[in-house]
Amino acid sequence: MVMTQRVSIQGMIKELDENKVSRFQVVYKRYDKDELLDLRSQGYLAFLIEGLCFIYLKAVQDNSEFLVDVLVENSILGLEDSNSSNQMCAKVQKGSSIAFIEEEYFFNYLSIRPSFSEFLINYTNIQEEKLMKRLISLSYSGRRKKIISSLMELSENIGIGMGEWQRLPAGIENKFLLEYSNVDRTFFPKKL
Repeated sequence: MVMTQRVSIQGMIKELDENKVSRFQVVYKRYDKDELLDLRSQGYLAFLIEGLCFIYLKAVQDNSEFLVDVLVENSILGLEDSNSSNQMCAKVQKGSSIAFIEEEYFFNYLSIRPSFSEFLINYTNIQEEKLMKRLISLSYSGRRKKIISSLMELSENIGIGMGEWQRLPAGIENKFLLEYSNVDRTFFPKKL
């Protein structure tokens, strides 16, 4: 019988922070303004602790980009980009907090904490599945279905359950919803 520990992103960050040997292995940053992050060039894994982050896909062929995901607190940024020929970038919203964990330190730590590895594999699989479903939905659906599926995905991402009513977080406005649904302005209702 395998005994697995209950692992959370907050717990991982706390443990990594407590056991670091250099202050540069775990760095916290709070964003006072909207900012773009290049997830490939920094040498750190980013963990969204608080706030919102919008993930954009930049196609290498024509340099176009479109919004593919919205991440909320307790998310890992950049895992989607690990095996893609296209580039992902993240726009962190004002007021968000991110913990940056040095990649080498993080992956070395995984070798002594199998429960962290198991959590990371499961988290990555879930995120990849969501991303593939989203890309298929945006590619092969009509405009009405794109809007409906995008609103359902967004609700799921920010923790709104079926039949619940909740105000969307600041920063999610009609312009954002239009971009997230990948439809033109003329089709999208003026007031939602």
